[in-house]
Amino acid sequence: MNLLGIDIGGSTTKSALVSAKGQISNYQETPTSQKLDQILADLKKIINTNDELAGIGICVPGLIDSQNGIIKQVVNIPSLDNFELTKLITPFLPFNPFPPIFLLNDADAALLGEHWIGAAKDYKNIVMLTLGTGVGGAAMLDGQLLPHPSLLEEEIGHWQVDDDDKFKCNAGVAGSIEAKIGGHCVLQRYQMTLEEIADKTRAGDDMAKNHFTDLSYWFHAILEHADNKFHPDIFVIGGSGAESLDLFLDGVDPIKPVIKAKLGQKAGIVGVAKQIVNSFYN
Repeated sequence: MNLLGIDIGGSTTKSALVSAKGQISNYQETPTSQKLDQILADLKKIINTNDELAGIGICVPGLIDSQNGIIKQVVNIPSLDNFELTKLITPFLPFNPFPPIFLLNDADAALLGEHWIGAAKDYKNIVMLTLGTGVGGAAMLDGQLLPHPSLLEEEIGHWQVDDDDKFKCNAGVAGSIEAKIGGHCVLQRYQMTLEEIADKTRAGDDMAKNHFTDLSYWFHAILEHADNKFHPDIFVIGGSGAESLDLFLDGVDPIKPVIKAKLGQKAGIVGVAKQIVNSFYN
């Protein structure tokens, strides 16, 4: 049974076939357009190059209505706001009958993937943070994914951690965790990407070290906030920012164990496939 997982990120769109046991094949990446017509064209191309699909799962970094297949709001890809995904992609599906289509938040999907076959498979109480263009988060209690917030300001990435900071994330929240350590905002704040700051920190650059000291402070602040709310046994860090996890943890003892996601950029793809299995084939 082949399931198609698609992860529409703020910078890149990832896709792959996933078996019912979590085996991944035909992994692809393409830049994510900000134009809706191009996003649809890319989705059509991805879907039409795969045959005999038992299900299609799509995740996005924002608020969704999974029951009705509607993307409600994606701050970093505003062209997707109020997009009736299932309704609009069904006409170009080359299948009869149509396979089930499932829509999920990307952080929720990543946590499902890591809990299924990744770094969190031996845990039941988990908080996952995804550090990419923005900051996403998801939580699991007793092995069950907690419902994703229905309001933008309730998402982990938009929790306010600094009342005095006037710098806003793309959602317009001043002093949010995304405004502090989200990739897009890091670039605006420091005129360098997170990866560049990390590389220069490892090379001994004093200014970069100071920048990363600030980034690490806010990283641990959000861990503390999330621990107070969810009381997890472990934190799992995913997204491109996870490549700098050693620097985030350098010299600071976290309040709970913090581990790097195992599936990397494929976590969301695997997670939406798992959701299809759970929803339609169990």
